[in-house]
Amino acid sequence: MKYIYWILAVILILIMGYLSAFGLFADSTFTGMFTVILIYVVGCAGVGALIPQHWKLSILCSWGAVLLTLLELGYRIGREAVPGQQPIVQVLLILCGAVGLALLGGYVGYRIRTRNA
Repeated sequence: MKYIYWILAVILILIMGYLSAFGLFADSTFTGMFTVILIYVVGCAGVGALIPQHWKLSILCSWGAVLLTLLELGYRIGREAVPGQQPIVQVLLILCGAVGLALLGGYVGYRIRTRNA
């Protein structure tokens, strides 16, 4: 049964990473962004609940946001700003937001799972 929890956690990490790369901050409406963020936090909480001893692994759910941030920063090195391009601070805030939400969700899942144990 332990391996099933790990397999489910890996599947959640892959899905949430994809969501963090392509959907977490892409929707411009408040309702759409709130819904996607809620799904992301619940998915990260699922990782924390599935493997509560290793709830900090929920940070891996932000792999997509980390990848996009590294690509964005790598592209900007040695180049001038392009009109309409996101400022570097905004890119770094998106990264911090994705990582912070992943850890928050993992901790919430851990607390829910271990509350009655």
